[in-house]
Amino acid sequence: MITALMVLVCAVLVLGWVLTGIAFVASLVSMIPRLLDSLDTSPGHSGSATGQWRAGDRKFLRDLGIRP
Repeated sequence: MITALMVLVCAVLVLGWVLTGIAFVASLVSMIPRLLDSLDTSPGHSGSATGQWRAGDRKFLRDLGIRP
């Protein structure tokens, strides 16, 4: 009985670490397009790409009822 509980606890801990790793990788992957957009833009028109992202972020927050 004790062995089964220990195995269950270890399995839950391992599952938690796996899910944490998946969430970390997903957050990094979601940041890549923004980083590439900021690196790709030339200094002459970097404001337009950044402005588009910020306008989209402001609209998203407004849709949720949060004032940016």
